[in-house]
Amino acid sequence: MGGFGALFEALEHYLCGVGGLDPAEIRPAHGHDLAEGPLGRDIAVHLLGQAPDQPLGCLPYRSLTGEPDAYVPLFLSMLPVHARIPGGGGSAGPPGSR
Repeated sequence: MGGFGALFEALEHYLCGVGGLDPAEIRPAHGHDLAEGPLGRDIAVHLLGQAPDQPLGCLPYRSLTGEPDAYVPLFLSMLPVHARIPGGGGSAGPPGSR
């Protein structure tokens, strides 16, 4: 299982910035459809099913483990700029972690 964690971490670092984002890859998906899909167990995605059904910008992700492919909302698939350390790489982490 540890190999999947390392793979996810590498993928996360690759995809975390807008510099690597290809706008042509962004696909619209309705919040209610996302809430009923494979990510519906995530609390943020679950809440989309209770909100007005609006299209959201998403990135398509292909499963590496045979699970269903999924559209992942951009707000869940990218590290927000405000969470980055000024002048350094990576995220700020939880308060008091640095």
